[in-house]
Formats: sequence, C-alpha cells, structure tokens
Amino acid sequence: MDKTKLIKNIVGKKLKTFGFDYLKKDGQCWIFYREVNGIKRYYEPEKDVVEQYFIIQEHRFMDALTARLATDAYGKESYYPLKGIDEYGIGEWLDYVDEESFCYKLNLIVNLFEKEGLAMLDSISMEESIIPTKEMADILFLNHKELDKEFIDEFNVDINSGDKENVDKWLKLIKGLICDSKDCSYEEVKELLVKIAAFLGERGCEILSQKWIFPPHFKVPSVVGGDPYHSFSVLSVVIDIWKGSTRSLLLLEDELRVMKQNV
Repeated sequence: MDKTKLIKNIVGKKLKTFGFDYLKKDGQCWIFYREVNGIKRYYEPEKDVVEQYFIIQEHRFMDALTARLATDAYGKESYYPLKGIDEYGIGEWLDYVDEESFCYKLNLIVNLFEKEGLAMLDSISMEESIIPTKEMADILFLNHKELDKEFIDEFNVDINSGDKENVDKWLKLIKGLICDSKDCSYEEVKELLVKIAAFLGERGCEILSQKWIFPPHFKVPSVVGGDPYHSFSVLSVVIDIWKGSTRSLLLLEDELRVMKQNV
C-alpha cells in the first residue's frame, strides 16, 4: 500500500479546498501547510500571517493513525490532537488492518477536521497580548551582559555570589520590583522585565555554569546547563510573574534555591 499516495489523494484533496498544500513527509508524519492572513500578532506585531499545520501521524509500533494540529503562534507551537478523534479509536489512535480500513480512517479524519479542526486552528492561531516580543527576545540575547550591569547599577545589587543571603535579597528585590510595577502598562514595564531576565540569566551563568542559547526554533532565549542539566526561559518566566502566574513564581524560586545551594 502506498500510504503517501493515499494520504495525498484522500486528505490532500479535501484540505486543498481549505487552502492547504502537502508540505512533506517527516518520519512518521505527513504534513500539510497553509498561511492565513489578517491575524493580529503580538510576538511580531509587524506580521499578520499565521502558519497552520495539519499532520497525519502513524504510530511507530502498530498499524494506527492520528491527526494533529499546530501553528506558529506564540505559545501554541505544540501539536494538538484533533478534537473528537478519541471517540473513534484507542485514545487518539485509529487502528487499521488493510488498505480499505486505512482509507476509511483517513476519510474519518478529514470529516472530523472539517467539523472540528478548522475551528481549532482558529483558536490556536490567536496569541495573547502580553507575551515576550521578538524585539524583547533579540535585545535580551544580544545585550544580556550590558543589561545585567544596568540592572545591578540601577538597583545597587550586591552580586557577591559567595553570600547565600544575597540570593534571598535578589528574590526579594525582583518580587518587589514586579509588585510595584503592577499598575504600569505592559509597554511601560517591558524594559524593566528584560533587565530582570538579563540579571537572572547572568547569575545562572556565573553560579550554575549555564549559558545563553537562542536557536532559530525558539521564540525566546534561555539559559541552559548546570547539574542537573536544565533549561530556564528567564524572559517568559519573568513576564508570566508580572502577569500574576503563581506557577512561574515557583519556578523562579526553585531556580534561585538551586543557585543558593551552589554558592
């Protein structure tokens, strides 16, 4: 059975009516793609185009298919299972035994896509308004040392990393600055949040032997490394704390706790 040909004929023809083109086969996945214009972007405000993906995926160890959706919108880059598919299979997987049942499941998938998937794509194409922007991410990655120094000088921060009490003072200062800026607009507070992220990232580099990375498939830079090795997306965490995220505050506290253990 020529699975690629069948997928192109059954799925591709249907998706073509919605503006999708077949992009490629990548491992166990067949990927379809379209661009949608006129959608408000916040990560890159100058853009109004969202990339949308529809993926047919085959199970690695059994004869079964599933379908997933994805976009390039900030925070929505994960693969989302097609809504309703779990009603017809084993979890998200639709099993098949021969070409006839393979085609039947493909038709089931495209019908579900028309019924549920288009609305899902609309939903996961919408970015929140308060997120890191590409401009903020680029400024942080290219100028983290300078921004760290500005933060230290502006707030008279003692960075003697050999003093465990200093780590507690850093946390108290950062929480205070974020709390005091709650009534500011996001535009007004962006510069401060980037400086806080630079300060935290540089302390991770000094104390935990981390390093800054910003590969093309990342939306924001991170500091990575340490023992145990992990990644900390400082800018995203700081912005989420400013938005009121308890989870992100706990992540920051955990990161500083590890620093304190290593000074």
